[in-house]
Amino acid sequence: MLFAQGKVAAMPRVGVLLFGAPPAGSEPYPIAKGRRRLLELGYIEGQNIELVIRHGDGPRQLAEHAADLVRSKVDVIFAGGPLPLDAARGATDLIPIVAIAGGDPVRDGWARSFARPGGNVTGLTVIFPEVVQKQFELLRLAVPGIERVALLLPGKGTDRTELEASARNLRLDLLVLEVADLDGINAALERAARAGVQGLVGSGGNFILEHRFVFAELAIKYKLPSISVLTQLAEAGFLMSYGVDLEALGRRGADYIDKILKGTPPGELPIERPKDFQFVINRKTAKTLNLSLPQSLVMRANRIVD
Repeated sequence: MLFAQGKVAAMPRVGVLLFGAPPAGSEPYPIAKGRRRLLELGYIEGQNIELVIRHGDGPRQLAEHAADLVRSKVDVIFAGGPLPLDAARGATDLIPIVAIAGGDPVRDGWARSFARPGGNVTGLTVIFPEVVQKQFELLRLAVPGIERVALLLPGKGTDRTELEASARNLRLDLLVLEVADLDGINAALERAARAGVQGLVGSGGNFILEHRFVFAELAIKYKLPSISVLTQLAEAGFLMSYGVDLEALGRRGADYIDKILKGTPPGELPIERPKDFQFVINRKTAKTLNLSLPQSLVMRANRIVD
């Protein structure tokens, strides 16, 4: 554990910075599995570790929370997503940061290389456009002849360049729907239906997770076969989900925190790209939409929800 001047230091404190309000009905991903992994590693909250969890619904609030975590002298900051990572990096270049982010860390300037990041940030990164392209491909297999797809984004500010390129690569016409509040969900999906959209891709984020049952119900209402990066959406009624195994992300994040608390500099911990992905199909939704999914697609699923 941590030591200072020959004595055991105070209980280590881990700041957890997350985007969006805490989702109703489930613990914010990937915190639940991270907590279980910390317990397996010998950490008991309130006895030998403290988690200071902060949620921010935009860059300004995240920056304020990050600054507060730095002032409170946490030992590590866990940044759960690209915006929390930006806020944490803006607040400190000294406190170790474990990130679960999207994009290329070298291109984006927070690591010298994947193998040796060299600064105060390490963790796991997901190249989101690659995941979205896979979702487009799966949707095309589920809905042969599909030509137009809607992409659901939680609010404004997401760089669409690579997402739009992924759609063009598959000769899909892409309609981007930005939804920032509950009132806008029905209007967005109604717009998609009026525009002749034949499928819906839902991105991640706590807003979409929190209102997953609303999104799923409306996707069925407007007869939009849907896929999301989040398993919870397939469980809520989306046709499919394909994305990184969030349980694995949480567990690996806890492993990074453990190594840093035991003295390994973050700049010496290689940045990982997740290896575990999950493909889930909701068979009840397929029946409701009168979709006959190809057996070859069904056989690829890690799990079927009935």
